[in-house]
Amino acid sequence: MKKNKVEEKATNSIRNGMCFYVDSIDLILYKTTIVVSWTISDQTAECFDMLLKESFQDLQMKLVLYASFDEFSSIYTSEYIIYDQSGTYQIHQLPNGVYSCEIKVVNSQNESITIKRSSETSVSNSYSLIDISSEKKWSLYNQGNNHDQNTFSGYTTYE
Repeated sequence: MKKNKVEEKATNSIRNGMCFYVDSIDLILYKTTIVVSWTISDQTAECFDMLLKESFQDLQMKLVLYASFDEFSSIYTSEYIIYDQSGTYQIHQLPNGVYSCEIKVVNSQNESITIKRSSETSVSNSYSLIDISSEKKWSLYNQGNNHDQNTFSGYTTYE
């Protein structure tokens, strides 16, 4: 009997006092455009303040887009630096393929943490071929090699 009362108290305190916070990221397909929409809770931002030892507003935010252009194809990536904290980003004229993305934050020591990953979305439109030399800067995804990333300082990005 005593054990049940302890369990009851814990359940009641969860219902009465604890709040749950959700971070989200969605890929919304509209014709030849993918709109990436995300929300990051204040509690998540505070956690990144402590983990990366810099204010969340000072961290560089990146959107990393992953793409596979046919079922036997390699995976390509393209990175976009997010300057606007509005929670949306549009990517236009994407070739046919399966896409997913993630939001990362990077501090001035080039330490990064992924905040959230999206589910996959399939794009079918008239842009059927990938142009590796296009402005989207597609590069072949090499999961084991993270050493060739750009160096980031608090004020300048170096190639």
